[in-house]
Amino acid sequence: MTNRQKRFALNEAISKLQSVQFTYQNESRVGNPHAIGFTTENNEVVRIYQTEGHSSSGLSFPDRKGVNFRLFDLSHLDKVEILTDVFKVHKAFKKDDDAIDWNKAPNKQV
Repeated sequence: MTNRQKRFALNEAISKLQSVQFTYQNESRVGNPHAIGFTTENNEVVRIYQTEGHSSSGLSFPDRKGVNFRLFDLSHLDKVEILTDVFKVHKAFKKDDDAIDWNKAPNKQV
């Protein structure tokens, strides 16, 4: 799956507020994509609120503070599948929390 195909699927999921299943570093995960942007090193990344699957740091439920948000490098993400589950934008999501340039991304929506 090319970065362009991944970006297209993630942008669609973000615009429709649909969860995605994906593989990251050969581990299956499920989550709610919130935004796509670029790091200061110009790597394309996606901010996903992870709900299921592998996590080396663990997942916390209920998560009122947004600790399950993860930043995934698109180049290491694979097999992106849009699920039928619809989600609400997590109240802890803020685009200005980190050094990611969200405005440079092809999709500026939250």
